[in-house]
Formats: sequence, structure tokens, C-alpha cells
Amino acid sequence: MKRKVYIVTVCLLAISVYTYSVVNTGKISKDIYQCIQRCINVIIPSLFIYMVLSSVIIQTGIHRFIFSPLKHLSKIIFNLPTNMLFVFLMGNICGYPIGASLIEEMYQGGEISKKNATTLLMTSYGGGPSFLMGIVGISLYNSEKAGTIVFLSCISANAVLAIFLNRFTVWEENTSEHHLKKPDIISIISGCAHNMFKICAVIVTFSLVCTILSDLLTGFDKDTVSIIKSLFEITNISSVSSPSTKILPLIAAISSFGGICILLQLKAVTTISLKPLILSRLIACPLSAAFCFIYTKLLHLKLYTPASTGYTVSFEKDNLLGLILTFTLILFLIFTTQKADD
Repeated sequence: MKRKVYIVTVCLLAISVYTYSVVNTGKISKDIYQCIQRCINVIIPSLFIYMVLSSVIIQTGIHRFIFSPLKHLSKIIFNLPTNMLFVFLMGNICGYPIGASLIEEMYQGGEISKKNATTLLMTSYGGGPSFLMGIVGISLYNSEKAGTIVFLSCISANAVLAIFLNRFTVWEENTSEHHLKKPDIISIISGCAHNMFKICAVIVTFSLVCTILSDLLTGFDKDTVSIIKSLFEITNISSVSSPSTKILPLIAAISSFGGICILLQLKAVTTISLKPLILSRLIACPLSAAFCFIYTKLLHLKLYTPASTGYTVSFEKDNLLGLILTFTLILFLIFTTQKADD
């Protein structure tokens, strides 16, 4: 019975979205075009090369040795083996899906147990300095210091969470192979490109979700709508028109969460359960806000003039109905798959 109700609900949702898309083709076309521009100009440059390089390091086995000099420090502070310290750092400084992608690769290679992979993913998750500097620092505040503060706040929250969680974790390492191996470069690039496509497809799909939200929230002011939309797709935070130091802790909390779109991106690149990660954000988000407030005071951050936001896009055609239908189908399949896994 519950399954039938779920199927009927999702079908009605798909039909409603389809009808909305037909009626509002022009508006959706514009938002999708802007989203594609963000993928090309922000997402791919900030993620792809890190994804490739990190995978090369994992396949060669360098990650087992790269932090060997910090072995005792890593054990004392984080209770982490050095290979997992590498993943923790990469997950926090290279972009949201990178940590999940690396942990999945280690798990599939038998280097880490599923239980340990789930625990490691809870804190190997962050926007990274290049992403947060661009979206928050430059696009929103026109201040690199603001982006740096948000990044430091998020990684500080994850560090505190890791110190606590790892004290209760027994790391079950596969130590059978400790020699360097030759990586399959073509396979790595192909796999990363495939994951990158899936990530961008999810992002573009969520542009439709955000367009619908904009119409549903017409009674709210523009900044409130931007903040609510950023909970679904994080890059919408750059459209806040009146940023100030007062809302920076809120932005740090949202950045620590990443948004529903980011969580679905992780779902696209890993088979590991995301429920513990989502639960960890209940602690990490307020911690990030608290650290942001402290860093803002310590660094005497004062912001007055917001940067010019968004992309300027002109259109000659707005007939993208086929594209809309394609991504509506993708959305339908994503939620169906998510339900089946649960």
C-alpha cells in the first residue's frame, strides 16, 4: 500500500512538473542556461582536476605514504591512519563530492570497510576554498577574506566532529598492499568524466526545482528566497542582494550542509549510505556558524558593499521543451532510486 501511494505521489509530481515546464518554458530555459554556465565556469574547473589527481594518488597508493611524517600527530589528534587523513583533507579542500568519490574508490578496492567508510564520509565533506572563495567570497561579498572565513569555519567544524567521532571508531585497514602501483590514467579520466557528467546533470536538474521554488515563494523577499533555494542548490547563495556580516554565520551553516543537490551528487558517485552524513550535519552546521562568528570578530571583518551578482545572459530562443522533459525524467529516476535504496 505504501509503495503504491509513493508511486502515485511521484507520478503526480512528475505530471505537475511537466505541466509547469510547458507553461513556463521561457523562464525555465533561462535558469537552465545560467545553470549550465555555472557548471562550465565554476563547477567543472573547481572539481574535475582535483577529482582526477586525487584518484591518481589513490590508485598509485601514494596516499598511504604522503602523510607518513604526520603519522603520530594524525593518531593523537584525529585517531586516523595517514591514508584516511589524506581523504579527510581532500574531502574538505577539494569540493563536496571529492571525499565521497575517494572513499568509494577505497571501499571498492577493499582498502577500507563499509562501516569505516561511512564514518569517514561524515567529516570528509566540504566546499573547498576555491568553491567557497568564488561563490561566497567574490560573487557575494567581493571579499576573499569572507570566503576564507566561511571555509575555515566549515573545516573547523568538521575537524571538531572528526576528533570526537574518531575516538569511538576502530579503523579496520587492509594493510596487505603497501607498495606503489601503476595507475590506469585513461580509466581514471574516463571515470572522473562520467562522475562529472552525473554531478552536472543533477545540478542542472535542480535549476528546475529552484525555478519552481521562486514561484512558490513569491510572498517572501528576494534574499529569503535565495537562502531557501540555497538549501536545495548551494550556488543560489550568491544571489543574495544585501549580504552583511550578520548573515555570514548563516551562510557558513548552509555551506556546511551543502544542500540537497550536493547530497544527490554524492549519491551519484558512491554506494555508501548518506544517512550518517546527513545526521552529522545537524552538529556541523551550528558549529560552522559558531566558528564563523568567532573568526569574523577575531579578523575584524567589515563588509559594506556587495559585489555584483549573477550572470548576464541573453536569449534568442526559449524552446527547450525536450531538454526540460529529459531532466524532469532524470529527477523522477533519482527520487525513485533514492526510495528504492532506503
